[in-house]
Amino acid sequence: MNSILSRTQDVINNIIFHANRYADGLIKTGGRKTCTELAKTMHVGHDKIQRDLDSTSEHLDEVRARLISNVIDKKKQGFLIADSTLLIKEYAHKIEGVSYQHDGSKDQIIPGIGLSAIVWTDFETTQPVDLFMWQKGDRSKIATSTDRVIALAQKTNALGVLADAAFASIEALEKYDQAKVSYVMRFHANRVVTVPGFAGAVPIKNHPAFKLTRNRRCTIRTTIWHGMKLRVIALKFKNKSGEWNHMFLVTNMSRYDAQKIAKLYKHRWKIETFFRTCKQKFGLGDCQARSIKKQEAHCLNVFLAYSKYMDNKRTSEKLSINRLDGKKPLSCLTQKSLPVRSLERYA
Repeated sequence: MNSILSRTQDVINNIIFHANRYADGLIKTGGRKTCTELAKTMHVGHDKIQRDLDSTSEHLDEVRARLISNVIDKKKQGFLIADSTLLIKEYAHKIEGVSYQHDGSKDQIIPGIGLSAIVWTDFETTQPVDLFMWQKGDRSKIATSTDRVIALAQKTNALGVLADAAFASIEALEKYDQAKVSYVMRFHANRVVTVPGFAGAVPIKNHPAFKLTRNRRCTIRTTIWHGMKLRVIALKFKNKSGEWNHMFLVTNMSRYDAQKIAKLYKHRWKIETFFRTCKQKFGLGDCQARSIKKQEAHCLNVFLAYSKYMDNKRTSEKLSINRLDGKKPLSCLTQKSLPVRSLERYA
């Protein structure tokens, strides 16, 4: 029995060795993070880096488990954030899973692979924990993301989930309520709801219960949407042009008022900065492998590299990651260690 366990542990160690070497190459390599460039930086043959990628693609769950353990080992409270992005493959013709999709950053329809990610944050640090890929028209994207978030929330004892409006579907909210997982999400303004004390079902943006007059900046109401009781928050704020905008949030958290819920939701933006860092500094979209599993393996190794980099507190030069231009290696740089504050200060 002991010999079987020993062999199993040896296999896992070998898998993590390959993933770590690939991740180290991502950290140390400047410019594009392809297997050729990683091999040059690591002073090894191209076939060894390719073997690292092959090993990860064959053992995706083991690398995921390592990412999750990085959060569990911290023994801290935090929130999970779910969101999707597009890995641009503009000149790819033979990469599996590439389809024409809308890219929000360019506001164009371009070829790429859809990527959904889940990260954990205590509002000072952000750690990636899971991902999966999807194609245009995949209707199971939100359901898959919801199931994975709930499973991760139970494993990491997360305080709740932050997500954009795309993740606030009827089925998703019902699942969160059944699993007793707290959430704060953006809510589409055209959702037709009823509010106790007001007649009729009206879109939120036109509902008198959510009208903010004069100096009122937010309000919260219990609403009924498809038979579900929800707390909906209406917010009014000025955009960069100085014009007034309205935004709506939905939550099942009963202990916070509208202002605290709004402050909590602001931290959803951390996953956007995470995506930007992974793309610009760690080559999230640089993989040229044709297999979708290898594309996913590359992204998992990028997440592992990000996690390792953020955990590394001691180097000779303490510079912020925001000062990198994406062309310099990351091996000599680190992020300053910051104390973790109580979540109550943000909620």
